[in-house]
Amino acid sequence: MVKWALITGANRGLGLELAHAFYGVGYHLFLHSRIAQICECSEWDGVRCVFGDLRNTATIERMRDMVEESEGSLNVLVNNAGVCLGGNFPYFAPCEIADVIRINLTAPLLVTQALWPFLIKAQGVVVNIGSLAATSPGPGEAVYGATKAGLGCFSSGLQYEATRERVRVINVALGGLKTGMTKGREDHDKMIDPAEAAGFIVRLADQEYSTMRVTNVELKRRIY
Repeated sequence: MVKWALITGANRGLGLELAHAFYGVGYHLFLHSRIAQICECSEWDGVRCVFGDLRNTATIERMRDMVEESEGSLNVLVNNAGVCLGGNFPYFAPCEIADVIRINLTAPLLVTQALWPFLIKAQGVVVNIGSLAATSPGPGEAVYGATKAGLGCFSSGLQYEATRERVRVINVALGGLKTGMTKGREDHDKMIDPAEAAGFIVRLADQEYSTMRVTNVELKRRIY
């Protein structure tokens, strides 16, 4: 039986590594990117792509239509797309703050809602890519941390509806990843390898237990 995974923000960083990891274990993929480019992934068999800004509900509608036009079921949804607004909070423009909230928090809620019937059909899993900044934000992470805290709260609250429908919801709180988002940091070389994190997340999504469920996972750096 064909299994499908949908990954938002799949054109780079963790999203791209997740595409490689899910594809490597036999998943067919729905990949989202804000820009019209998902490297070599778009050339693979069993891959469909949708491009567009997640601040625009039309992009989310196209995602829903893409799934419906395939088999109409979705085994894994990974809400990965996100942005970080670094710097001093008092100097952020209101529109910058609003954009971070819309991409990091509002979009995952709307994407999950739009794809919920397909997840129910497959008794699938929602993986929300959170952050340790949700509980321990560093300098300049006030807005970013607030959105990830909201995403974690959404993951917890959704458990009630999900359990009744036999859908799993997992919030993965990540430490610093060695991606373009953190490239300017002095400790960049000590951060988590996104390929390693992606492999773990795929195993986490695939693994089911008979008497328990995993709801929250923290992935921290090994080296500081």
